[in-house]
Amino acid sequence: PSNVDNANATLQAREYIFINNVAYSSTTPSSNISVNGGHMFSMMFNIWPFLTLGATWPPNSNGTLRFKLDAQQRFTSTTTFITDGRGEYGSPNKNSIVHVDHHNIVMIPMTASTYKILNANDGGVFVSTISSAPGLNDGEWNFAGTSYNTSQFYGADKRPGAEEYFGGMQDNGTWKSPSGILASKTTNYSFNIGGDGFEVIWNNFDGRKLIGGSQGNNFRRSLDGGSSWAVATSGLSGTHPFISKLANSRDNPDVLFTLSSAGVFRSPDFGQSWILTSIADKWGGSSSLMDIEVSRANSNIIWAGNGMANTGTLRNIQLSTNGGVSFVPTNNYTTTPLGAISKLASHPTEQNTAYALFSFAGRPKVLRTTNLGQTWTDISGFSAGASSTNGFPDVAVYCLYVRTDDPKIIWVGTEIGIVESLNSGQTWAFLNDFPKVSVWDIKAQDDQLIIATHGRGIWTAQLSAVQKSSFEKPIIEAVGTSPKSDLVVRYKLLTGTDSVQVFINNQKIGKISQQTTGSYIVNIKGVVPGSADIKIVGFKDKAPFPSLTFAGKQLSLISPFQKQYANLFKSISDFSVENFLLSNFGSSNQSLQTAHNYLANQEATALLLQPIIVDGTNSNFFYQDVALVQPSAAGVSFGQPGFKDFVVVEGTKDGLNWIPLKDGYNASANAQWTAAYNVGQTGIPSLSVDQNIDLKSKFKVSDTLLFRFRLKADADQTTGWGWSIDNLFIQQAPTGVELSEPLRDLTVFPNPTSGKAKIQFTLLEDTQLTIETLDAKGNSIGSQLSEKLPAGNHEQNIDLTEQATGLYYVRLKSNKKSTTVKLIKK
Repeated sequence: PSNVDNANATLQAREYIFINNVAYSSTTPSSNISVNGGHMFSMMFNIWPFLTLGATWPPNSNGTLRFKLDAQQRFTSTTTFITDGRGEYGSPNKNSIVHVDHHNIVMIPMTASTYKILNANDGGVFVSTISSAPGLNDGEWNFAGTSYNTSQFYGADKRPGAEEYFGGMQDNGTWKSPSGILASKTTNYSFNIGGDGFEVIWNNFDGRKLIGGSQGNNFRRSLDGGSSWAVATSGLSGTHPFISKLANSRDNPDVLFTLSSAGVFRSPDFGQSWILTSIADKWGGSSSLMDIEVSRANSNIIWAGNGMANTGTLRNIQLSTNGGVSFVPTNNYTTTPLGAISKLASHPTEQNTAYALFSFAGRPKVLRTTNLGQTWTDISGFSAGASSTNGFPDVAVYCLYVRTDDPKIIWVGTEIGIVESLNSGQTWAFLNDFPKVSVWDIKAQDDQLIIATHGRGIWTAQLSAVQKSSFEKPIIEAVGTSPKSDLVVRYKLLTGTDSVQVFINNQKIGKISQQTTGSYIVNIKGVVPGSADIKIVGFKDKAPFPSLTFAGKQLSLISPFQKQYANLFKSISDFSVENFLLSNFGSSNQSLQTAHNYLANQEATALLLQPIIVDGTNSNFFYQDVALVQPSAAGVSFGQPGFKDFVVVEGTKDGLNWIPLKDGYNASANAQWTAAYNVGQTGIPSLSVDQNIDLKSKFKVSDTLLFRFRLKADADQTTGWGWSIDNLFIQQAPTGVELSEPLRDLTVFPNPTSGKAKIQFTLLEDTQLTIETLDAKGNSIGSQLSEKLPAGNHEQNIDLTEQATGLYYVRLKSNKKSTTVKLIKK
């Protein structure tokens, strides 16, 4: 008999009867049954007899158990699958959108013969259509969770400078809000990565870079803002935790960390490749509860591990102070036995401070070290017993965040909401304006905290201050090639450094000692021509703070230096061009031209690769151009607001600072240009204008310079035909221009002359013609003719009697082209 009613446990008893499907022997017990646990062998029935309430069983009495065998009516049924998300059961509804992991199902009657089904699963809430057999056919299920957010996020992040979000969901993949759209609670996210979704990182230096993944460190990354994804597992090995972990520093975001049974993996290139740092001593293997944290105060300090255990499998939190190159175990907390951690966290300004989180009932939940793991202190109030003495709840904890704007404020994500301390962990209380939901991750971006909940989607907390490091990253302001072929970098430091390192294409070029705030220029010799990704890394207390990568270019200059240069633009191989090209200009001529029409809010540049030394005798810079570029309002000068689009010729001595040889100009500079621009005319040779500039007006004799032509367009979308440049002559007279129609048979005689000469030529058609004389520097000393001449033979007198002996030039300019011939006075 059984006695379970007595309050005294020593007087309670239970007796069980087991009936096994084994042949009975009255003499030899079954060897399968007469052992510990043998009652389970081929068991058919387990009977627990007990007396009815109030009945007694006389001691030493015999009893009889009777079993009645009876036939039961059996019913047959047919099972039909109404959801078959993986197509495993041959259901016609194999393409169902309903998630395969179900938790609750409710039948809702609609009429006497119809009903609908409410299904709650890992994918949210789904409702079938209404019928006598609802949900059977493809398309008969609808997602009903848009306004009832039950998404379970393990991790989430935010795009820098934008209200766009990205997160990994339990058994539902990784999702991202639409690009360029301000996300809200009703925003429809797009599916990006399959499998279970876990922790994610959005690179806070470059919004085009994202990384997430599925279980077992099966990472995927995007370099184009989420438009495309590529596998990011090269180099990963070992056994990885089911819940994939990712960590980086906001100050050095391209360097990523994850972990496995073998140790810690480091990626220097945002997931393109991974390098293992093996850890054997007190590592403890692989677990979904293991974690890794990069110190927010010093990105060289890395915390990793899966628990604290001094017995059995030994486990200690591991510490690296050299950026993950090596790890050593820290000391364990010994006041109370612990085990697997829930999470690791760090302090934003104190590099020796970190936090280890635990979820054991009646034991410490938050341990803090302020001395790099030498000792740990319980700040959750459980060190004295099973209940907290400072208000911390006895529940599982998953994450911790220390506010950068006020480090006394600590938020801890728990199973039932966020617990807050306003005094560095002395006392705790629930954050009342946040739902009592499980919180797995808290990150900062800009002036927001991004909160990943396990059941209520992604939340944000708006703060009054940007959550950033106290160290401002270096800023690369400009990169260029100097006339002496050095790569020149100008950068600004907003925070003083212990040292600065320069990297080109991920290779360290050199180190600069301590620098205070301000702008600096560094010249780098021997850089191979081509694209050059430049990064400046400032160091403070051995912590690296890299700049954004600057996409520069090292030019291949023409050597040696020269004093003279000419180009009739039959080729532009001597130029490095952006948005310029060689194009036809007139019937038999080519010139350097921008696109037609040129694009708004853009620059076009053509940089001459030949360095030029400023000459003390002839420092003239000559070219012919047509600039049908948006004119400015009357009275607005170059450099003033409202000057609109313009063209300018510039020179540089250092590759960074470009000085206009003359003020920038546009169609306003010439009446014919203005008229042509206003009617949308294309550029033609008859609109060409001579440009003569004295280099000594802006530079000194013997300066070595590079020159560039530049068109700058503003953003107002009003553009014109563009710019044509032809017949460039630097520090030499404009000679050698080929004759073209309608000008033929040009001669000058006598040559040399004592003072007077004649110029003869033939015109094949009526032509507007200008004839002028230039000195050896290219300066005009007089115009002999400027009128329209009929077709035929012509002769014009040239008078140099009042001029000094030496070299002169006679230039004839028609409406199609110009030509120049030498004339020597003896």
